Amino acid sequence: MDENLWSMHREAAEGNLDAVRQFIANGASVSEHDNSGLFPLLLAARYGHCEVVTALITAGADINAVTSVGISPLIAATEQGDPAIIDALLAAGARVDTVEHAEQVSALMWAAHRGHVGAVERLLAAGASPVLKAIDGRLALDWAADAGHAEVV
Repeated sequence: MDENLWSMHREAAEGNLDAVRQFIANGASVSEHDNSGLFPLLLAARYGHCEVVTALITAGADINAVTSVGISPLIAATEQGDPAIIDALLAAGARVDTVEHAEQVSALMWAAHRGHVGAVERLLAAGASPVLKAIDGRLALDWAADAGHAEVV
């Protein structure tokens, strides 16, 4: 991976909006994956940097890109439960029922497991399926109940 791509990834993960905008202005790829399958939009979503997420979406980042194991920016955002990032991704057309490959866990399941009520509500309103099953047969409801999140249940 070249130095500019690595730097763009680092700045996105750290939420450095000015640096990310500079990389974009200089023609850096906003969707290129690094050697481990990560990409700027996923990193900004995972670490809760909404302004960077918005800048990357505006610059044409692939909203539905996934890592080699199937983690999408929406799944990464729901793990953290940031409603503004979830709203931005959904508004940009993120596929609401994308699942990671190994365990077939959806964004809704992650949000339910983590107890993020707002994220669960947003995903359901966007059409997330509450009847998708993970590889172990559990639903989002099961994930919430197993984790003791009564409000999500």
